[in-house]
Amino acid sequence: MAKSISEIVKKYHKTEKGILTQRYAKMKYDAKHRNLDIIPQNIFKALSREDENFRRIYYDFLYSDFDKKLSPVLERIDRDNGFVEGNLRWVFQKDKKRIRSRNKLT
Repeated sequence: MAKSISEIVKKYHKTEKGILTQRYAKMKYDAKHRNLDIIPQNIFKALSREDENFRRIYYDFLYSDFDKKLSPVLERIDRDNGFVEGNLRWVFQKDKKRIRSRNKLT
């Protein structure tokens, strides 16, 4: 049976390449609207693929049957700096939400 475009896109968004492309697009949007610096896409993708933390988080996401709470997302270490090398780290979606809400309490 032929798959619809929607099904193909959903499947792609769960691949390593799809996640890196999505996360970079979100970073680019946020950087533009917040007037922040951003790392070039080719360097971002190369560094992410070499990052052991990204690999671990991606494989946990993959083996969880794509549980959204375990999807890999980026977090800026210093919220005053842009999306640049050394200021980004990969975390689980569930951890980013918890970290963000904890910061709001203080």
